[in-house]
Amino acid sequence: MMFTLMLAHGYRAAEVNVRRGLAYEPTAQDLKGKLLALVGFGASAIEFARLARAFGMRVAAVDIRAISDAEAAERGLEWRGTPDDLDDLVRMADVLSVHLHVNEGTRGIIN
Repeated sequence: MMFTLMLAHGYRAAEVNVRRGLAYEPTAQDLKGKLLALVGFGASAIEFARLARAFGMRVAAVDIRAISDAEAAERGLEWRGTPDDLDDLVRMADVLSVHLHVNEGTRGIIN
């Protein structure tokens, strides 16, 4: 979540500007209403989703296992799918986060 916040707030550019004496530039992007897309929905993705919802983000996920209606409601998912739906998820995403073990089946899944 911290990395997402740093990107949304233009951390590097803001740091450079502060050193130059410019405050409040660039202005931050609001995460509220943005869609967090999770590739993989295990423990780390579930925790990231919880934190993102605290910032008002919407959450969607794909996973190799079926995510039940009950779990989707409990975890606050507005959309869920299978690996076959990955392209749709990426198209919808404002922020994409990958939560997969690296192996031959997952290496290069996002190109």
